[in-house]
Order: sequence, then C-alpha cells, then structure tokens
Amino acid sequence: MRAGDFPGRHNGFREELESRLLGATANINLLRTENDGIRNFDQLSRRLAHLPHVVATAPSLYEEVLVSSRSRAQGVVLKGVEPGQEVKVGTLLRHLREGSLAGMAETFPNADPIIIGTELAKSLGVYVGDTLLVTSPQGYLTPLEVVPKFRHFRVVGVFDSGFYDFDATWAFTNLAAAQRLFDLADVVSVIEFKVDDIYRAPEVAEEIRRAAGKGLTPPPGLSRTIRYSPPCAWNGWSPS
Repeated sequence: MRAGDFPGRHNGFREELESRLLGATANINLLRTENDGIRNFDQLSRRLAHLPHVVATAPSLYEEVLVSSRSRAQGVVLKGVEPGQEVKVGTLLRHLREGSLAGMAETFPNADPIIIGTELAKSLGVYVGDTLLVTSPQGYLTPLEVVPKFRHFRVVGVFDSGFYDFDATWAFTNLAAAQRLFDLADVVSVIEFKVDDIYRAPEVAEEIRRAAGKGLTPPPGLSRTIRYSPPCAWNGWSPS
C-alpha cells in the first residue's frame, strides 16, 4: 500500500457518511415548549418557507408506539408526514427497497398505510402487503385506567437508510392516519426545515424563532421554541 492511500479512502468514506447522516433528517425543528402541538401549521409552514436559506419545510406528528405482528412486537417512533414534503427535508423515504411512496396515499378497509425500515421488517417477519397492529399509549381514559388505542396498518413500503437506528426504530404513515391514531385532529408536533448550509443552522434557527412569533396569539404562558440539529446531534458523531 502506498503512503497516503488509506487516508484518502478514509476521508472519502467519512465525507460520504457525513453527507448521508446530515441528509437523513431535517436540519431544524420548530415546536412548542409546552409540547401541546402546533395548530394552523399549514399557514405557518408556508410563511416560514420564504425565509432566507430555508430550502424546504414539512409538518409532522410523531409518537412512540408498539408495533406487533403475530407473536412479535417492537417499540418504534411512528411519524405522520405529508410524503411529498417529507422527502424534501429528509432522505429516509427516498431509499425504498420495496413498495413505493405512492402507497402512502392508498386506503384500505380497516387499515392505514405504513412504511417501515428493513431491520424492523426483519424483526417482525413482515413484507409489503402484510398487516401490523399499532398500539398507541395515548388511549382512552376510563374510571379505572387508561386503555391504549390501537389501529391496523398495511405495509406499503420498506426503506433502507443504511443506518441501523433508523431502519430498526422508525416507521412512517401519512399525517391524517397519525392524527386519527393519536386522536389529534389538525395538530402537528413539529415543523421541520431543510437549509442550504448546515453550518448556518444556528443563525437560521434564530431567524425562524423570531419569525414564528409574529402575528401569532398563543394562550398566556405558552411560547414557541427552536431545536436545531447541528452536525454533532446524531448518535454522538461529530465532524472534524
């Protein structure tokens, strides 16, 4: 091996890894400090999309759920999205190994569409066309207990991001289906942003924070906040 060969290949691999990690999810997240959801999100998202350095915006609603198939079950994050907008802020749904993104718009008798990661599909032993039971801890309150809410979902796609944590613990459905499951009509938990320069994310986040407050009238005591994702925010990784 000639001197310098390995470092060159290593640097190329690292650059590719950085690019894939940074592209997998949104750069900036806008949410409410009280974690009670964002209403009128369509109007707010469209307005903030015109800010400098913002490339794309996407509303989403997510919660931890239990996904099961026959005798197998696993806890995952279920994310309700508008597919056409989601693929502009993150790349996970662009890497489908099976099925298609168009399946997210399909309707089924007594079921909603879902796209899962390859590792989750392996763990549950399911394929495109199979049905899963998704149970939400946000259930019904009875005089004796909280009864979890559940709904059936049909697998319409399997994504392969190349990163185990995403492929094993994330699942996607359309926004309306997530709102039904979580009983949160016309609410999202976050508005996501993609920016043209990840290293400007802190200053763009601050501009979004200022712009999000203009013309809005939240109840007294509630405010909005920005959580932005700098390059070191994924799994302890940081660039040099």
